[in-house]
Amino acid sequence: MIVRPFKASDVDLIELQPRQAAAWRQHAAGHDISAAVTHGGWSVFHGEQLLLCGGVIARRSDEPLLWSLISVHASRHMLGLLRVTERFLQVCGHPFVYATTECEFASGCRFLELLKFERLTDADDKAVVMQPFVDGVDHYIYERVL
Repeated sequence: MIVRPFKASDVDLIELQPRQAAAWRQHAAGHDISAAVTHGGWSVFHGEQLLLCGGVIARRSDEPLLWSLISVHASRHMLGLLRVTERFLQVCGHPFVYATTECEFASGCRFLELLKFERLTDADDKAVVMQPFVDGVDHYIYERVL
């Protein structure tokens, strides 16, 4: 795998999963993702194929939010992508980071848990849900404290 700094033009190179592609088109309209990246970002290639790009953006009140775009071809490389993401989180400069994933996306939930993110819960120990997210689907909110 080759890891290099994220470029806004990388989003044109990645073949997204269908659900993420639809959400990305909706969210990206009128947004300049390169301007939103606060602590750099990274793009991960296997040969010429872009598998993942991501970084940290400022959520409301400047809370750091991990974002990523994942290729349909990423599944064979998940262990390596997990390691790259873990390293990025170690050096990104934030003592805590938030992330979200669709409530029904078990693989996304598991990936965040493997990265030591914890699902936020309320006083009744029910998961905190962002309703609806930019893609119109409910998302769990996760937090990782270093």
